[in-house]
Amino acid sequence: MKYANAQFNNKRCNESELVFHNFNMTSYQQCARACADSSMCFSYFYNPDKQECLGCQSEYSVLRTSPVLEEWTGSIYFGRFRYLGCYDNYPRILENAHTYSTGMVTELCVARCISGGYLYALTESGHWCQCGNDFSPNEKLTEDRCNSACPGNEDQFCGNAYVGSVYIL
Repeated sequence: MKYANAQFNNKRCNESELVFHNFNMTSYQQCARACADSSMCFSYFYNPDKQECLGCQSEYSVLRTSPVLEEWTGSIYFGRFRYLGCYDNYPRILENAHTYSTGMVTELCVARCISGGYLYALTESGHWCQCGNDFSPNEKLTEDRCNSACPGNEDQFCGNAYVGSVYIL
């Protein structure tokens, strides 16, 4: 199960929706792992300042208000996103925001695209992230073509040269 950093939204799920509440989590990846390990967890909130993680039973729109969500200053909401596959990215599939990062991971790219209001995210050549709302795919490729490791997490693949790993948000 994959998750994406949606945005800072200063919210958390209330007690009736809570699956777990863990302390001393030094990264959102640890929080993601805890949520993925629970069959009841569908989203989570991570507070980096407090190093706390809350696993929740439902996936939320960050616009929802009480009684399901409560205030939690500094929290980041994480919801699901879905991998669409490996695609030829020449010419470019997604024409909007382009970002380069020496620490690129899938979650970072997805988070940037979500915060920009886009529907799709694509990682390419290990370091590049592209966002867009119109997905006009070129040829779908076999998964072994998207084999460039993400520098921020070498267990993930971030496309390849002119080849993109594509996600719907």
